[in-house]
Amino acid sequence: MAVLRKLDGAFSYTDCGRARMDGQGKLECALTLRAGQVVWDPTGMTMPAWEEAPERYRVVPNRQG
Repeated sequence: MAVLRKLDGAFSYTDCGRARMDGQGKLECALTLRAGQVVWDPTGMTMPAWEEAPERYRVVPNRQG
């Protein structure tokens, strides 16, 4: 399932014949769910704010051996 966001403004769209159509809005995918799980969240809307994240999020693992 996709959660869509409606954006207002001037947008242009092209077709396969390389023609352009201008519009005043567009739909953008904000979030994708599969089997009840978030599989795409480009803006982090389902994630905690950095200051509220668990301590392990702020610890950088030592990858040099």
